[in-house]
Amino acid sequence: MTFAVLDFRETAQELGGCQLPESREIGMPEPAVDTPRRTLRVLRMVTRSLLVAFACLWFGFALLSGAAQHGEGFQAVLRNLANTLPWLGLFVVVYLAFRNELLGGLLIIVAGLAYAFFFNAFASPLILFAISLPLLALGGALLVCWAMSRPR
Repeated sequence: MTFAVLDFRETAQELGGCQLPESREIGMPEPAVDTPRRTLRVLRMVTRSLLVAFACLWFGFALLSGAAQHGEGFQAVLRNLANTLPWLGLFVVVYLAFRNELLGGLLIIVAGLAYAFFFNAFASPLILFAISLPLLALGGALLVCWAMSRPR
């Protein structure tokens, strides 16, 4: 789709000499000056937010899902803390990803592969799509952020 460039300056001068602004393409927004940096900032924010939400979601699920086997109340939740160890490890890796995108991205990819074997994700597509593949995608997004932020 192309837009015509309208230039009425000559016509306006013939009709009475009124001043019109410089001609520009009608309908085209002004280009963002800093598009790559803005894209990087948005990608980094979205990736980090999704990582924190992902870790919190699975940590909460692991903490509360097995608590019923230990009884009721807060004591049952405390007895179930052993189920949360893999997700506590993910919190550590997410913290590292905030500090160093290259190291964090690689560790999150390794965590996605490790969780695939730990939870036998290849036998259950639900586990594969809910745990392993999001971690692999988010780790890859961190590596893209790292690559985009490197000086050329």
